Amino acid sequence: MNRRLLSAAALVGAVITSSLGYSQVFTGSSFAFRLAGAAIVAAMVVVFAPAMRIRRRMVPVAALLTWFLYVSYVVLGSTMSFGLPTGDTFRELSAGLIDGWPLALDDFLPLASNSPVLVLLASVVFAATAVAIDLIWHTERISLPVLAPIVVLGLSLPLAAPAGGQPWWLILAVAVAILGYVLIRANPTHDLHNARLVGGEIGDATTGPMSTVLLRGAPVVLAAALVGALLAGPLSLGRDDPYDPRSQRDEALTAQPVPNPLSSFKAISGQDPPVAAFRLDFLVDEDEDLVDRIALVVLDAYDGQNWSSNQRFAITDKELALDKALDPEATLVPHRIAIDSLPGPWLPAAVRPERIDAIGASFDEASGMLLGDATEYVVVSRVVNPDALGVDAVAATGDAFRKYRELPEAFSAEMATLADQITAEAFSPSEQLNALTEYFSTDFGYDPDTRSGHALGRIEQLLTDDRVGSAEQYATAYALLARSLGLPTRLVIGYDLSDVVDADNDGALDVTSAAYDVWVEVRFDGGLGWMAIDPTPVDASVEANQPQSPGTTVAQGQTQSAGESASEAGPSEAPNDNVEVGNSLATWILPVLVIGFILLWALIFVLVIVATKARRRIRRRRHTNVAGRVEGAWADARDRLVESGVEVSSTMTMAEIVEAGNLELGSEIVAPLRAMVPDVSQTLYGQHPPAAETASRAWEQADNFSFTLRSSRTVSRRILAKLNPRPLLRR
Repeated sequence: MNRRLLSAAALVGAVITSSLGYSQVFTGSSFAFRLAGAAIVAAMVVVFAPAMRIRRRMVPVAALLTWFLYVSYVVLGSTMSFGLPTGDTFRELSAGLIDGWPLALDDFLPLASNSPVLVLLASVVFAATAVAIDLIWHTERISLPVLAPIVVLGLSLPLAAPAGGQPWWLILAVAVAILGYVLIRANPTHDLHNARLVGGEIGDATTGPMSTVLLRGAPVVLAAALVGALLAGPLSLGRDDPYDPRSQRDEALTAQPVPNPLSSFKAISGQDPPVAAFRLDFLVDEDEDLVDRIALVVLDAYDGQNWSSNQRFAITDKELALDKALDPEATLVPHRIAIDSLPGPWLPAAVRPERIDAIGASFDEASGMLLGDATEYVVVSRVVNPDALGVDAVAATGDAFRKYRELPEAFSAEMATLADQITAEAFSPSEQLNALTEYFSTDFGYDPDTRSGHALGRIEQLLTDDRVGSAEQYATAYALLARSLGLPTRLVIGYDLSDVVDADNDGALDVTSAAYDVWVEVRFDGGLGWMAIDPTPVDASVEANQPQSPGTTVAQGQTQSAGESASEAGPSEAPNDNVEVGNSLATWILPVLVIGFILLWALIFVLVIVATKARRRIRRRRHTNVAGRVEGAWADARDRLVESGVEVSSTMTMAEIVEAGNLELGSEIVAPLRAMVPDVSQTLYGQHPPAAETASRAWEQADNFSFTLRSSRTVSRRILAKLNPRPLLRR
């Protein structure tokens, strides 16, 4: 057996053994077959390239194409449609290559077998194996190919750290596989079967070099493995505290767009009949009187049209980052939440959560918001008694809360003046807030079916004309007026527990969409933190003091008046159908654009090849020097040989080139080429310059050779020869 082939097989075995290190990273065993297949296919591309007449410089191109096909059909096979890549295929491929490593560090183990992380790992296995086998096949280097299994195993060590690191037997198995490769690779002979048979058995005195190495080296490798196995238990191989890069990375997750919760507020809060949201169970009965709201989403930035938020969520363990400004004596409230149906990815909790028992939860330290896909969990929150907000409470100041005091550029001086007038007799932040609350409760009416929207124009109309609004509008108006007074505010969307009762008498509250609410929170010093204030008028039957203009309200289910100005419209008034149509079109357009882009570049590539060949042929034929035209005729004929698959190198003589063509194509086809040799030789080595007739005769023979060659080929082979870029790659 060929030594290089045996060495390649041993190295592929070492890579496959190393890939078993990901058994603690992925669920199931399908990942192992995909990674093993990547190693085998990569090795086959390199090994069989010479037999397929692929020159070494073109092997990377062939390997890249094979990698794409393998990953698309084997790793991402579920994204294919009718056997062809789709937009999802390219999206998953790019996500795996670009975000594979961050995803591997962010997600909890074990990962799903269809995770984009597998795309990255299959690509690493493919590339490492291809490079290693190429080194084995074309060089005599022994140590460099060993890097392939080491790299594959090395990547698995940090990924599997949360699971306790790699088992000792895997490390030893990889070491044995690598030593086996070294034993084979280090032997100088190419023949494994040099042993002479004596009576049908291997004779010791005549055993060949390869057999000698294997017979003597294998026991040494096995002995080393046995000793390692005996020592692995006491030494633990570093499994007691494996290095985990998750502890060193930037914990912030990539920003992802989520639906604006205010855009669907009216639809959710107005559901009839109400829809079950979650079941809330206070683990300490007395805590039920302390918590009257469950927060879901925090919004802290307002641009005059929309409320938004720019949190930095990070995967968290059970213990959450503390708000050190809170009173450490505040009550810790443990409560269990079982989710039925919630809008968006947020996890509800009482403010402020400090511990959560939920796998995969993400936490934003600044806002106290939670994200995740848990359906049931226990969360412990530190809750400040709202009665602690006294007259002497001081609003938070400083740069840390500057963004909570920012107003949109379009905020009018009239609104600032109104805030000053309302709080003219207030001397402390708490008195100012009480004055604003009393202003809204006495002079305004509440109507959940009023025209939706919380843009600045709509809020100004609420304060000056309509005087009837919804919860989102009152919360926005209150927050803006308070900010104009220098008070840090934010909007919170969640559930008001005031009217939620224990219907089953089992100690738990069944919270529905009827409790969906939005309120304002104001930040105070003195250990108070964020204190909730609901500015919405309590009595829904209160009529507005001012008459409403005709056509300014929109009943639930009706459309908005066409005459409404853009500044008064809010995001919750945008038709959802437009978004759905856009997403549907994007689903079909993206794959078409991707495939069209690839076909366009393929067409450009083909045109460049054809045009470059034609231009070079014309330049050679019209060379200003006669000798140059003769040499150009020979070079053109040589290009035709290369297009036909004849191996031609710059070190070959003209006679050797003709003989190579004769062996590959036949004597009749290369007859014009043989007739050119005397003229070309005389031109290159003669004492006198060639005559013009010599150049004409040389090009006539070159044209005859091209015509004869084309006539002997099928149409498909003619086209392939025309598009073959190999003549352009020759040096």
